Amino acid sequence: MKILILGCGSIGQRHIENLQNISNNNLIEVFDKDQSKLKNLKTKNIKIAKEESIDSNTYDCVIICTPPTTHVSLAIRALKANSNVFIEKPLSNNLEKFDDLIKIKNEKNLLVFVGYSFRFNKGLNYIKNIVATKEFGKILHASAYFGQYLPDWRPNQDFKESYTLKKEMGGGIILDSSHELDYLTWIFGKPESIQANFVLTDILPSNSEAVCDVTLKFPQNILSTIHMDFVRRKYKRTLEILTENA
Repeated sequence: MKILILGCGSIGQRHIENLQNISNNNLIEVFDKDQSKLKNLKTKNIKIAKEESIDSNTYDCVIICTPPTTHVSLAIRALKANSNVFIEKPLSNNLEKFDDLIKIKNEKNLLVFVGYSFRFNKGLNYIKNIVATKEFGKILHASAYFGQYLPDWRPNQDFKESYTLKKEMGGGIILDSSHELDYLTWIFGKPESIQANFVLTDILPSNSEAVCDVTLKFPQNILSTIHMDFVRRKYKRTLEILTENA
């Protein structure tokens, strides 16, 4: 396949490695506005693309690994050039141009996929099946938890440069840890109500929310909570579901 990767931070480099492991025949082009990130890639049989490549070429897939504020506009450009699109989560930090994205995708019959990889996790698929079959009776409550110290997230990147710390770039724990919001909706359906409380922190230099608690009510009177933060010094990611019998 012919693939363009936009953004060559830690996740962009992970995509490159995965694509090369899948097949040596993949033709991979990469663009990043930060030229220093591209210097180490030239030995990996990767072509350095130009920014306008997204408009002038049709790729089997354009993989967007840039800050969230740029995701939708870049995806629209790729779709207009008849490329399928993979977008790292979150889709965006707002709903601007979202309808345009869907309209173009449908008109051109192309694929748009957001990188919520936990939908492919074996454990969560096992849990989803238990919930669907009600193996242990009625579902009463679900509690999801994610916490990890941000400087440990991306070892090869200075955490102070991370968009996660910068609200204006679409950062903050709510968007950057939206896996929990996604997989709970995938398991239980669209929530009937949702509310959140969050705080910033002086532990790390950030103007985006660092600690957040979310309460959701799903159909069939299922109550759920999510805790997420980027200040916990020891990684933790869990899901606990309370049922009638287990």
